Amino acid sequence: MDHMSDLFRITLDFKQSHLFFPHIIDGLLLILLAVMAGTRGPALVRRLRERGASLLSFPPGFDRMRFLGTIIITAVYFEVMDLLSDVFPNTGYSFLITSIIFMATLSLLYVRILDRRKLILIAACSVLAPLVTWYAFGDVFNLTLP
Repeated sequence: MDHMSDLFRITLDFKQSHLFFPHIIDGLLLILLAVMAGTRGPALVRRLRERGASLLSFPPGFDRMRFLGTIIITAVYFEVMDLLSDVFPNTGYSFLITSIIFMATLSLLYVRILDRRKLILIAACSVLAPLVTWYAFGDVFNLTLP
């Protein structure tokens, strides 16, 4: 009976608890990559063989600015979060600060026509979504964020 109680016991090392969700996200991203490779890979290989097209070629009408901007903003987001996590260790402040900036810049990148109403919505969503997430993970689930 003692072994059964161990099955339902969860112990977290506080120094490593912030790595719990990144491991889940890594796994999900690998699964998505495998699905994409399985569904789109054969067509891409066929296109490369037939036309000799480069992997970096974009179809006509492809929005390169938003695509490359998204990649750059995301890379900067993770790098700055890592830097701030040394300033605010195990508080989640680095997640909160960088997520607000990330959501705002990404939203501004994708908005077609910016007016006052959209700017207010972007600001509200950029602050509220990370704040709710930070509160839920930190206080409700008692998980540390970077």
